Amino acid sequence: SQFCKEVATQIFNVHIIFDCEKVAIGGGISAQPLLIELINKHFDNIFDHLGFDVYKPEIVPCHYRNDANLIGASAYSNISIDKKRQCSFHKALSFFIDIINKIS
Repeated sequence: SQFCKEVATQIFNVHIIFDCEKVAIGGGISAQPLLIELINKHFDNIFDHLGFDVYKPEIVPCHYRNDANLIGASAYSNISIDKKRQCSFHKALSFFIDIINKIS
């Protein structure tokens, strides 16, 4: 819970600087729905105790959660590697991405 409180505080600080509409949390930790719930609880608490009005952004998990890094690596390799000379790593990533898209 202390971790979530500190994350909520940092999100608030970033929001005050950049005026965010939405904050997306990614990585493996975003697969835990309780994490987002607790961060939102602490975030609400911060806004409840403000002495001034500020727009409150939505805090959500990233769409691709922990797979974003693989999708980004695959997209980068599509740009970086000549299609005729694709390495087996790229082919494996492409296969993995296809499976994710079929499941989603």
